[in-house]
Amino acid sequence: MVKPLCVSGSYISRTLPLAFDESLSYLEMLGAILDKLNECIAQLNAYPDLLEKYEEYLIQIKQEVGKLEIEFAQFKTDTLGSIDLRFNDLTTQQYEYINNQFAIIEYNLNLALNGLQAQIDDIVAGDIKVYDPTTGLLSPIQTVIDNMFDMNRTNAISCTEFDGIELTATAFDAIEITAFNFDTNGKDLLNL
Repeated sequence: MVKPLCVSGSYISRTLPLAFDESLSYLEMLGAILDKLNECIAQLNAYPDLLEKYEEYLIQIKQEVGKLEIEFAQFKTDTLGSIDLRFNDLTTQQYEYINNQFAIIEYNLNLALNGLQAQIDDIVAGDIKVYDPTTGLLSPIQTVIDNMFDMNRTNAISCTEFDGIELTATAFDAIEITAFNFDTNGKDLLNL
């Protein structure tokens, strides 16, 4: 006689084998699952305070997680606020540093420009010395130019000579002599 199969307290009789190899059939698997489920229920019924104890731990853990979430949110707010303040302070400090550096650069540039302008003014005022062919000496450039111009004025008329010819302004204007010709060749042009 074939022994009946016990599944969850119910007996199922088998007339045919459930499987022809060593693997479990679906019915056998379902029976094994039901057996484990009944075993878990029996364990829970045997230790009812264990479940309550775990529930208390779970409540405590949830409370601790809630406190940590609040602390983390406060820490996040404080940290972000601190970072914003520090960033604003650093930005302000950098702007002040840059502005100070620009002021120093502008001051030094103005000093250099003023010094350069003074040197240019000295050059224009006649500090340049060149060889004077009329005297053979190094002289300021304006003196050399004056001496060379005077060398070309061999026929120039002096003020005393011009006054002596008693020429009126209208008569002098009618002659139409340029200033250069008057300075360099005035005697010949006025027949002196």
